[in-house]
Amino acid sequence: MSQEEKNKKAEKEALKLKQLLIQLNTGDTDQQIKALKSLQVHGQPKMVEALVRKLDGDIEEKVEKEIIEFFCSIKDTGVVPFIMNIINENQFPNQRQKLLNTLWNSKVDYSEYLQDFVNIAVNGDFMDALEAITIIENLEGPFEEEQVLESQLHLTRYIENGKTQDEQKAYLISEITVKLQEIERGLGA
Repeated sequence: MSQEEKNKKAEKEALKLKQLLIQLNTGDTDQQIKALKSLQVHGQPKMVEALVRKLDGDIEEKVEKEIIEFFCSIKDTGVVPFIMNIINENQFPNQRQKLLNTLWNSKVDYSEYLQDFVNIAVNGDFMDALEAITIIENLEGPFEEEQVLESQLHLTRYIENGKTQDEQKAYLISEITVKLQEIERGLGA
């Protein structure tokens, strides 16, 4: 394929994505769902923020469910850094737990973000910690020693700062500690 053909193909894809975004932002629920289904086929990692922004707006429940399903069904590992950036930057705080929920339902492995999930658990509220431990329990690995050490450092800071006042969250943090110990033992095997 020549460079000119590649450019034409890229332009055509860009136009298709632009049309899908316009369709997604119409007031017509059926058109929005149709656009979401098309995005599953033609979408690109850059679309993640647009979808979260849509999720964060005033939308029909049907459309919200379709967006959540979209995130759960993602198979493209190129999307992972975009999703994790949105979660870590907490750009859409009202949608953070929904996004975290989609991660543990996802077919994509987020193992390289172990320390991010531990950080979310210790710095977030009880529901953030609950989502984080569920994700951590479903991570497949392999894990690197540095990830485990960084994760343990987050837990140590949490305990040293005396943030263990919420008993339910403290229990989840202790469960994360146990899980990290299991992962650490697996590293030596």
